[in-house]
Amino acid sequence: MLVLTRNAGESIIIILPDTQTIEIRVNTVSGKQVKLGVIAPKDFKIYRREAYDASSN
Repeated sequence: MLVLTRNAGESIIIILPDTQTIEIRVNTVSGKQVKLGVIAPKDFKIYRREAYDASSN
């Protein structure tokens, strides 16, 4: 696992093999909670981990 440190307002960019990109931005940090923004192609499905795990069982 790659672990990166980011501050509010900063992003990471993921470039897929077909050159599509996904941007994950740290919107706000408040205590133990972080709000993330995800910019990705509309045909990508994005789930919270617990929702994905629940739907795959």
